[in-house]
Amino acid sequence: MKKNNFLLRRVPRFLGYTLIELLVVLAVVAIVTLAATSSFYFSSGAKKAHTELIELKAALEYAKYQAITRSETVTVCPSEDGKTCDTKSWSKGVVIFEDKNADRSIETEDKVLRVLPALRDHENLVWRGFPNYAYLQFLPDGLMKGNNGTFVLCIGAGKNLIAQGLIISKTGRMRFTEGVGPIHKGSNGKLLYC
Repeated sequence: MKKNNFLLRRVPRFLGYTLIELLVVLAVVAIVTLAATSSFYFSSGAKKAHTELIELKAALEYAKYQAITRSETVTVCPSEDGKTCDTKSWSKGVVIFEDKNADRSIETEDKVLRVLPALRDHENLVWRGFPNYAYLQFLPDGLMKGNNGTFVLCIGAGKNLIAQGLIISKTGRMRFTEGVGPIHKGSNGKLLYC
């Protein structure tokens, strides 16, 4: 006599995933993607800010070099049109010129040496120094007229703020602010802001 084995067999389970398993996997993928995207934003934004500050530093070193080689005062000031020191907003553009009488205005005998274009809409460049002049001047000996200060470059706002700086001493020496995250610390140890 033959035994009936079909009652002892297990019912085959369908191969696949349950709805709950799929939702868990989608949630994990979404979290990892969000973390990678925000990390990429801060990484690329921080590199962009540093690149902008490198360009600013190069322009300021050029102004210092020109002051020394020409034995003339060279003025650096914010300018929208590249022909006058007409604004206090460094974000709208910068003009560097040989300032023969050191009056901080471009006259016929003065020569424009370089013009930096305006920053993008979401970028802001601020000069924090004491006294807080709306210009910098390099004297023929390479020293700066005025005191120490920091250019602070901010990109974005709120939680997405990236702030880095370029510190300039009275002797005309320049160095970048230091920091690990998106917001660096100034020479006083406090976080930079715009």
